[in-house]
Amino acid sequence: MKKIFVLLFAVLITAGVKAEDLTYTLSPSTYVSSFTNTNGGGVNTFTDNNVEWTATLGELTGSAYIISKNGYLRVGKSTSQYYSSITFSTDYFKGYKVKSVVVNIKGNNQTIAMKVTSGTNEETTSGVIKNDKFYDLTVESEMTGSSLDIELSQSTSCTYMMITTITITYEESQGQTITISPSGYSSFGASVAYKVPDGLTAYTGTIGESSVSLTKIEDGIIPANTGVILQGTANTDYVLEETTTEKVVENNDLIAVTESAVQGDGSTIYALSYDAADDYKPFFGPVGAAYSVPVGKAYYVLAGNAKKMDIVFSDATGVTMTKSLNVKSSVPYNVAGQQVSSDYKGIIIMKGKKFVNK
Repeated sequence: MKKIFVLLFAVLITAGVKAEDLTYTLSPSTYVSSFTNTNGGGVNTFTDNNVEWTATLGELTGSAYIISKNGYLRVGKSTSQYYSSITFSTDYFKGYKVKSVVVNIKGNNQTIAMKVTSGTNEETTSGVIKNDKFYDLTVESEMTGSSLDIELSQSTSCTYMMITTITITYEESQGQTITISPSGYSSFGASVAYKVPDGLTAYTGTIGESSVSLTKIEDGIIPANTGVILQGTANTDYVLEETTTEKVVENNDLIAVTESAVQGDGSTIYALSYDAADDYKPFFGPVGAAYSVPVGKAYYVLAGNAKKMDIVFSDATGVTMTKSLNVKSSVPYNVAGQQVSSDYKGIIIMKGKKFVNK
């Protein structure tokens, strides 16, 4: 006979299951009740056993409503035909690996679809619910990301769907989830070593007179206590894999924030930022006294400057060149990263490309 242990945060571990496999079950009918008689969408937030959720109701057509009743969450009205959807979202599973999502649901001779999204991962499934019986919609796929979204929708010929439970199986992740900023760049630092995944590039940085020169970490391994800049797709989650290495990175002025946030002073503490008014162009700037650099990020110290520092890139030969981070900019630079006039003779970099002016 299996023994079931209930932990304080509503995690179940059953005998015969690997210790790292955890299960969380939500009964939405207990919390999602403020949508009653809502026609045309809405949002409901609630907390279940320390897990914060947001339920977003899609637009309902016809005389439709959502209500908690008899232990299930009912979306729709049995006498109407319409389209509706509801999405449950939470960031509780950030830092974990979601392995499966199972929704116990009931309908009346209709197709109900489920889409599960976490980070860059997306999985879908659907089922034809017949004879007014409960049915399990199941997605089995390993996912990691900063949020988990579970969308349930029904076809145009449906009348209603009834949701009893949402069960999520997950495990401790040995990785670190990073969300790249709108600029396509983010700083990072940790007390353990990580390896970046495909699609993400790590750079060390050295300080110049008016710019910070970034050098690619060719093997993609970031040693412990090493500040770096990560380059990837804007607003995208990546999972860094924890690893071990004895490698020491040299000529790096970036400092990892690993224990407590570093308070800014408006002049000597510099962190990565971006200009939203200039196509989210990234730059380093002084951190004001009212702000700090949080744990998990990186910064550098520079006295007597207190101005923005542009980003330049060093190639494999050690030559530093400006890479246009604003693709709309027509300002030319020479290979030393200096802005030049349009009649400058020689190699220039403009709009992210090299040209030769003769």
